[in-house]
Amino acid sequence: MNNKLSKTSKLTFIELEQKVRKLLSLNGFGIITEIDLKQTMKEKLNKDYINHKILGTCNPELAFEALKINNQVSLVMPCNIIIVENKDLTSTVTVMKADKLLKTVSDNNFTEIASKVDTIMNKVFEDL
Repeated sequence: MNNKLSKTSKLTFIELEQKVRKLLSLNGFGIITEIDLKQTMKEKLNKDYINHKILGTCNPELAFEALKINNQVSLVMPCNIIIVENKDLTSTVTVMKADKLLKTVSDNNFTEIASKVDTIMNKVFEDL
């Protein structure tokens, strides 16, 4: 059983990040949090690390729908997408499937919303 969507691209890390941001925006998702692990590891530990970002994405309408059902859904918000630079200089983007992620909060209350999120994310990954 696959719990995530993942795609490796020949695009550089920066090119893939730009494309992911654009496609998310075109599909109603914004970036509300961002963690640059390369920068963080350097600042906090003075260690070198690969290009690796965590983008916290949110579709405000779907988030509001989910919060009205059960505010415990905020435990898994925002939807995190990771972009990682590989050793061969390709880059990989990955996101957890919403239907799997939302089951950690409730078995069936979020079925419709999870389906909407997964449909959008599938489109984003197809367009990559």
